[in-house]
Amino acid sequence: MPTEKPATFATLLARVWASVLGHKKLVGAAFAFGLLEAFFTKAPFLLVDPLMRAMGAQTGGGPAVEAPKDDASFSDRFAWWFQGQSDAIAGWFGRDASSDGGPAMNLVIASALLAALCGVLGGICIYGLQLTSRFFAIKMVADLRCAIARHLLSLPLRYFGQRRMCELISNVTNDAQVLQRA
Repeated sequence: MPTEKPATFATLLARVWASVLGHKKLVGAAFAFGLLEAFFTKAPFLLVDPLMRAMGAQTGGGPAVEAPKDDASFSDRFAWWFQGQSDAIAGWFGRDASSDGGPAMNLVIASALLAALCGVLGGICIYGLQLTSRFFAIKMVADLRCAIARHLLSLPLRYFGQRRMCELISNVTNDAQVLQRA
């Protein structure tokens, strides 16, 4: 039996990278879904600061959110902007600032609605990420199996006389499945 030189990590990485480049749109879609999922998962944490400030102002524990200065942080700017939008968001549901609880309750309602919306959109993005990444894995394995089949068909008959069929079948099926799981 002739000895085959083992594939190096760089060779395997080059083959995987070639497959990634062959499916740029799928990889880009999965990456975009991943970024959106990360945003929608973390976005509700931005609502904590405006809520705490409003609750502190209502109980007399601190000032309401004031207009940010030029050197204000993103959190301060967002808290000020969101407090201004909360009355409008709560107004969509028939609440006005003079209702029971006042502007602080409007802020709570707006925060709850925005957190729920982020949860729904985050779930959709998780689904899209899983769908595109699994489809990419299946396409990659299908391409690999086609390449293996082309290679096996190009080999001389002598090669098959020197190999056991179970090794060839194992390489085509099991090894490709390992790549798909990875």
